[in-house]
Amino acid sequence: MQTTIESRKTHLSHLQDVIAEAMSKVNAQKDTQLTRYIPGNYDGHLHHIKFLKLKKDNPQELEKLIKKHILEQNSLAALPSSIRSKSYLKKKRLYHYKFSRPQVDRLIQACEKAGAEYSNLIEPLRAPFQEKISLEEVAKLMKAMIRDKKIDKKLLATYERLLQEQTSIEQGQQ
Repeated sequence: MQTTIESRKTHLSHLQDVIAEAMSKVNAQKDTQLTRYIPGNYDGHLHHIKFLKLKKDNPQELEKLIKKHILEQNSLAALPSSIRSKSYLKKKRLYHYKFSRPQVDRLIQACEKAGAEYSNLIEPLRAPFQEKISLEEVAKLMKAMIRDKKIDKKLLATYERLLQEQTSIEQGQQ
């Protein structure tokens, strides 16, 4: 028991000498600055916490690494940091909200008041709440609108949309 403690102390003192020699070679103020010259498991240099763990738990291994990568090298170059994942490239989450009919109506009114830049949002907001109406029913409503000499822009937009849908269906069948 006594010999293992003494041998551990001699290893630590020898490690301190090696670290001091390496620090003077690379002009480092802290021993953890040596990590920039020791390669890690991945593409970059050894992490400073890994360095401290090696220093505490496995000083012989750390001594070998310092000798191999710092003391025995003629020219030293600092290694780059390890490559981290780019979080901004990750897929953004989609949030699903449930709106009531009055809330959607308020959103549509706000879009209409905001002007042309939000006009493209109005139709997708209305779509789930629109009743399924046929082209013939819209044509009847349009005739009634002409008789009353009134213009309903929503009815005209519905008529155009239904015509486009019907023509796209006919073209798809051909």
